[in-house]
Amino acid sequence: MKIAVGSTNPVKIEAAKRAFGKVWPKKKLEIVGIEVPSGVSQQPMTDKEAVKGARNRAKVAIKSARADFGVGLEGGLQKFWYGAWAR
Repeated sequence: MKIAVGSTNPVKIEAAKRAFGKVWPKKKLEIVGIEVPSGVSQQPMTDKEAVKGARNRAKVAIKSARADFGVGLEGGLQKFWYGAWAR
């Protein structure tokens, strides 16, 4: 089974490998990292923007790699009146 991760970040690739390995422990997995655009700002400032970026990455990755699954992981900041939190 081929899984395309919309990033070349080794931490994100390892996260996908572990997650898919738990769901399909006996399946031979091929995990590939692909540099793809998120289509959102470099530092998403809302959950909505972060989710949009993750979905965009997954969609482009799965098509680019002709994979069975696409994974998009996008971090972001959430602003509050008292400060901001990284997500």
